[in-house]
Amino acid sequence: MWLAVDIGSKRTGVATSSSGLLATPWGIVEGQATEQVRQLIPVIESLAITTIVIGVPRLGQGSTSLPPQIEVFTKELRSALAERAVTLVFVDETLSTKEVERRLGRQPRRDDKTDAAAAQLILEDYLHEQNQKSEARNSKQ
Repeated sequence: MWLAVDIGSKRTGVATSSSGLLATPWGIVEGQATEQVRQLIPVIESLAITTIVIGVPRLGQGSTSLPPQIEVFTKELRSALAERAVTLVFVDETLSTKEVERRLGRQPRRDDKTDAAAAQLILEDYLHEQNQKSEARNSKQ
């Protein structure tokens, strides 16, 4: 099972996938990073999540650090998951919200549906990339 997050300072969009092909918007978690992670842990446990995909804006050339709010969220998440076998994966989420707004035909604004749909897009892009890599490996055998 996979879970993706589109991290925001006040709310974070969440999406899940059980198939490894399609993602579904789950909803949002609100508050500061500690509160958001506290809300996510029961979801991670109940769905037996094994991989969490974290959307990160494209880092500037030469930059190796995460944006501060993602750094704090990730630190809280790693601490909360210390005893669990969950992999964290960072992926480029640049323009995911703008793409969701385009697809939904919305004026730029952030709301629950947009945040969760952005997480869905992040997860589907990640799953698609992983499936392409798997197909490429299988075709070489």
